Amino acid sequence: MIELQEITIDNKDLIDRYLKLHCIESSEFTFTNLFMWRLSYDIKYAVINDLLCFFPQHTSGPRSSTFPAGDVSREDDVRGAISEILNYFKEIKQPAIIRLCSAESVELLHKLFPNEFKVTEDENMFDYVYSISELISLSGKKFHQKRNHINKFKSLYDFEYRKIGKENLIDCINLFNDWYIARTDEGIDVSEGKEAFDEFAANFKRLNVRGGGIYVYPHSERKTQQDLRGGFPSYKAEDDGGLAPSEDDNAVGWEKDRKDVEIFAQNEDKGKLVAFSFGEPLCAHTVVIHFEVADTNYQGAFPMINQQFLENEWSEYQFVNREEDMGLEGLRRAKRSYNPVTMINKYVATLKSEASAESLDIY
Repeated sequence: MIELQEITIDNKDLIDRYLKLHCIESSEFTFTNLFMWRLSYDIKYAVINDLLCFFPQHTSGPRSSTFPAGDVSREDDVRGAISEILNYFKEIKQPAIIRLCSAESVELLHKLFPNEFKVTEDENMFDYVYSISELISLSGKKFHQKRNHINKFKSLYDFEYRKIGKENLIDCINLFNDWYIARTDEGIDVSEGKEAFDEFAANFKRLNVRGGGIYVYPHSERKTQQDLRGGFPSYKAEDDGGLAPSEDDNAVGWEKDRKDVEIFAQNEDKGKLVAFSFGEPLCAHTVVIHFEVADTNYQGAFPMINQQFLENEWSEYQFVNREEDMGLEGLRRAKRSYNPVTMINKYVATLKSEASAESLDIY
């Protein structure tokens, strides 16, 4: 029987080695993704015939296997690995479920096991892939709304893009925790996402990913919040570096708020993180985004971090994979609004001879 192994941070080199032998363009197939979601999805792995297979099992659902990863040109070894996977499912007395992440793997499965598998599209798990050059330039009519959001952000805030490293990772942790608390207060269960981010942050240095953040300087934040509320003055810089109300503003309320404004001005050099993103290469021409979080109190923060992160970190790549929508209508609309150039289709294979597989909640 196949002996399933735990994924640990010390497995990174081994798993990376197999994944690099043959590019899998699905967002799941990076060590970072597998590692940080290993708890929620109980992801195990096994090396079979010098091919790498993963065995996830989410909550109370059935366990499944991925199609073998590695040098899949060795078709006899692939056939042998799949045969062992099928025997494993027999031994645990569960219908076999094999997850595939490309039309190429579906074709190979049918070639090696003709007429044995029923293959179904797993549409809610399709990955969205975009042109990086398009998301940087945002030119043309189809990106008109995104350009407007970014221009609004630039008009409202004095901001700076910064790389994320160990010295400012804590800012991302704090912003993520704010997001988590807000979602929890709304009655939305995002505990698995919190667990994944905590694992990611705790092992940030060893995961070797890139991160970037948008920092807003406090004086611009203060100005914007007051202007949007109305009844408060806007501010201009004084010669001593402080802030004062513009001459054409009604100075009513200025003294009351001066102390707060001075505190913001004193912290101007640090700025406040309002959005961040993390990603890494997926294939030679494609990167994948693992996390993107923004404070929506700042208008245009999401389009801004999307554009800035790609421009500053990934302009030498051709495509960006921004993962799936999980069948969530709001997330689907948001992902479609960025105009994907292609989708990474995903599939589920079950044996035609195992009618009981139809009753399993495999999606």
